Amino acid sequence: MLKTSKFFISLTIHILAVNFRLLCVWLTFSVRNKIGFKKQNRLQATLVRASPSPPPPTWTPSEFDSHLNMSTSSSFLLAKRNPNAALTPYDGKVGAVIGNYVYTTPNETFIPLPVLGEREVHVRKDYRYGPDDHTLWPQPYSSLAPHLAAIPRKPSDPNHPLAPLWLDPQPSDFLPTSQGTISTGLGRIDPDFLAKIEALAGLLTQRFNAYVQSLSKDKQPNLVVSSLHRIAGYVRQRLASLPTTWHQIRFTVTEVQRLLLELHGCLDYIEIYKPQIDGTRPSPSTPSTLPTIGAFTSNVRVVEEFSAIGIPVWLIRAKEGQAFGSNVLAEVKPTNYKDTLVLDKHPGFPTVFKGSCSSDSFEVVTHVLQFSRHWLKAPSPFSGPDPAPAPSSSTSPLASTSSGQVSSRGPDGRPPAKKAKVSHNMAMASANAGAGRDKFQSLRGPFAPFSIPAWAEQLRNVDRTVPSAVEGVENGGFYAYPDPGLFISVQKDDRRQQMIERFCRLFDVWSSRSREVDGMALSNQQWRDLLCIDFRLAPEKWVVGNNKSANRQRAVLEKLIPKGCSARAIGEGEGYKLTVTGETFASGSLPPHDAVRKLLFFLYMLNFQAELIALDRVARLDFDEGRALEQEGEISLLFPYDTFIVPISNPNAGLAVHSLRDRIPYLRTFARIMSGWKGDKPQVFYLGKHQSGADSSIPLELAALLENEVAKFYCQQFFNYFRRAAQIPHFLSPPASTS
Repeated sequence: MLKTSKFFISLTIHILAVNFRLLCVWLTFSVRNKIGFKKQNRLQATLVRASPSPPPPTWTPSEFDSHLNMSTSSSFLLAKRNPNAALTPYDGKVGAVIGNYVYTTPNETFIPLPVLGEREVHVRKDYRYGPDDHTLWPQPYSSLAPHLAAIPRKPSDPNHPLAPLWLDPQPSDFLPTSQGTISTGLGRIDPDFLAKIEALAGLLTQRFNAYVQSLSKDKQPNLVVSSLHRIAGYVRQRLASLPTTWHQIRFTVTEVQRLLLELHGCLDYIEIYKPQIDGTRPSPSTPSTLPTIGAFTSNVRVVEEFSAIGIPVWLIRAKEGQAFGSNVLAEVKPTNYKDTLVLDKHPGFPTVFKGSCSSDSFEVVTHVLQFSRHWLKAPSPFSGPDPAPAPSSSTSPLASTSSGQVSSRGPDGRPPAKKAKVSHNMAMASANAGAGRDKFQSLRGPFAPFSIPAWAEQLRNVDRTVPSAVEGVENGGFYAYPDPGLFISVQKDDRRQQMIERFCRLFDVWSSRSREVDGMALSNQQWRDLLCIDFRLAPEKWVVGNNKSANRQRAVLEKLIPKGCSARAIGEGEGYKLTVTGETFASGSLPPHDAVRKLLFFLYMLNFQAELIALDRVARLDFDEGRALEQEGEISLLFPYDTFIVPISNPNAGLAVHSLRDRIPYLRTFARIMSGWKGDKPQVFYLGKHQSGADSSIPLELAALLENEVAKFYCQQFFNYFRRAAQIPHFLSPPASTS
């Protein structure tokens, strides 16, 4: 009972220290014993002889040499040396005295220097984490994440099958997709480099699938290994499909390598090492030392278990008495990580974690995972200032008085900056003005994506007399990406073609900026201004004159391409590539109807995702900035991983999958998310609480009611905060039926 109480006290401390949801995943990993990390029978519990963890040294690694005097410590450490005796787990092939502590290992030939003193985790110049990186250096053993010791060690042979998981890309591996220098332009990783990682990822995926299939029907896959596999899939797809800067590519490469290495170690621990520890799988009679990272520990049980199966382990004990009581064959100088790892901090990243050297490795790894998932999180497009019109002068780098390209728009309408200062009701009127189109009605025509009936009906039925929410959304009348209606409402195909081509040319740059800064959203008028610019021309000819229209265009361009950035990052050339299909079209040619429909479907989904995240932030009853990433992760469950991967191959998925029955799990997830919002929720939102079991057991009539209520609540709440019509999910291809 005492042991159980201490265990739950420890869990409580961790829950307060780290992100709650990730912690729960990891704790489920151990507490529910999906792979048996914490389970011990009564006999085993009586055999545990864990000595208390010694307090950490107060000196830092820079003081290491002054605290290491091998000439005086050898007589102490080697006092019981007996090369003819068989080594026990408590003895050492080698050992070292560091300060007031003795480090020994029964199965390795070196002593790695542990991280000492106050701990600060930083991204280093190689985009890894130096000695705090659990794929580069041994970490203290954690009962919450024992698989960290089973992560493969970096091989010395560059031709080793796993070597690509530590391989650093070179500048030559950056393939630009837009103009600009390697530091400012967008690009992708070379397919040849990516193929080396993908080959290993494919093998690990096969192994993960085999593991899942081997489980009995009543047993769920381990949550940690499932999470690692799922997140690695997301990051791989991002690396392959999303144009980013070289800086972002370097970080993403190390992120996916770290995830795959941990996945490898976790599968090994689940399928091989833990069964050997538990006795359900034979252990090697004479275990050889495994090429894994290993772990430091002061727990004798861990040393016994790891040494029996070959995982490298280093036992830490306080230095006491005049002679060391265990058999140590040789004393060595500890291997210092400064001789093998990159330690220089990368100036482009904040501190990831601060704590003591006694911080649990689980906590440190969790912070690293949180940071890597959060770092590329898109900022809010609806916060930040509205771009003000540039002054009527030629001082702007984009201004010109030459007789080149002239905007096709006249000086009609107020400057967008003034729109941002009016009330929400006036912002709504502005957002729904222009082109005479009712944005609460579905788009029609050969280019329009197909409506989902429940969503289309509930958008039409929004009560527009409801007063605005107190909180509101800054720049709520703006759009993260162009409203698809802009492309439908134009009367002439040549104008439609120009807008499509110009958007495709600037898409990469806009997407990159949206991932870097807040406030990357524009009003419909600003999008029209931007899409009136002919980007085929030289930058000095993009905007000419000093009328109101030209000043609006300069203001929007300043937002897209800040001063000092390369203007030629925007796509140029005779042809242009349609964003969502990868097809290249001659400049001036309109893509086929189905290709344009894919583009507009893609814009709907991009806007829907951005708007949902922004609405969730203001509508939640208990929004916590520290949990923003967790909440966005919950929202991401509504979008299958390939939703935003281009070229689009299977768009009718998630909330837009053809079959209503297949939409049920996504609708239940959406209802669960909105259950945490302000306002009165319909009872059907709590379907998951009142009706357990598989989604297949839910009657279609109840599923249809759930879909209608989800769409109704979302569309109304969106209007209450944004004061305009929401961008909602659509079908790309018309379903044969919705049942």
